[in-house]
Amino acid sequence: MDKVKKYMHEPISVFAVQDKDKISLKRSSSGGAFMVLARKAIENGGVVFGVALDSRGNAHYCSAADIGELKKLQGSKYVYASLENSFKEVSKLLREGKLVFFSGLPCQVFALKFFLEMENNSLYKGKLITCDLICHGTLRKNFFPSYIQWLEGKLNALPGSIKYSFRSKKVNWGKYFCEYSYVSMNTKKRKSVLCPSNEDLYCRAYFSGNYFRKACYSCLFAKSSRVADITIGDYWGIKEFHPDFYSKLGVSAVMLNTKEGKCFFDEFCLESCRWTESTIERVCKYNLNLNQPSSRSAEAELFSERVYTALDEGKLDLVFSKYLSESGLKFFLKKIIPNKILYLVARII
Repeated sequence: MDKVKKYMHEPISVFAVQDKDKISLKRSSSGGAFMVLARKAIENGGVVFGVALDSRGNAHYCSAADIGELKKLQGSKYVYASLENSFKEVSKLLREGKLVFFSGLPCQVFALKFFLEMENNSLYKGKLITCDLICHGTLRKNFFPSYIQWLEGKLNALPGSIKYSFRSKKVNWGKYFCEYSYVSMNTKKRKSVLCPSNEDLYCRAYFSGNYFRKACYSCLFAKSSRVADITIGDYWGIKEFHPDFYSKLGVSAVMLNTKEGKCFFDEFCLESCRWTESTIERVCKYNLNLNQPSSRSAEAELFSERVYTALDEGKLDLVFSKYLSESGLKFFLKKIIPNKILYLVARII
């Protein structure tokens, strides 16, 4: 705990932000804050680190040294990413005098800073800009690749052909639609699917909050005090607090937590975005993971273990055709139908 406290900072300034680049904004999950920051890092000779998805649904950190490469790092990815050799690569670039912009989960930003300190790499203080996300939690690494594998079989899709987006803006920001496309084995043509997130088994599992890694439920970083120089996320509640700034294309919350983060944003980024000043209290009101970690019931924890045991055993039909489908329907019905009626229906069935 003391090691974590050493790196935590209370926000200095808070903004609502939207990228002025409309093409880039449409590809972003919210207001495009990541791209505003990342573009400026590259324009100033820097290298950007973020998360990309491969064709099998695996998430991993990789770097981008020109603006054209940033597209692979754009958009929300509700998957725990493998760090691979990214920390060593960051350290090497810093020793070469390069500016590095590293964007990731707060626990991974903390791990990077601790790694650099253990390496005695003091150069990072002037050349490293870190950005963490307002994180709800992450599912285990094998969950999404397993889902992609199962989905390929269900759709009769060409292996490796699924392109998946967790947050599509075809139905406006905040509506929570996912989108994916695939090449049919039968027709050899690419087909597209757009559906509400609660109808997609993976997104429904994620947003239920019941299947995160155990550490996520006692997360030390789920608070307004932040480990990174800059924090970004959706600005939920923008209509309430800044109604004139609301846009169906999305708005990001940007928290500037250190003087390095504030200087970088003020000097390089303000002209690239629409912005208005806000407060941490407003951003925290609907971003609940800035107040506390996610939680789940004891029953949900037991069910989660059953799901992961089946995943580890490769029983994908059991997980996605039975466990998640049935539990999702059960939870949905419980919300809209009184228990007495549910009981009567169960008796009839």
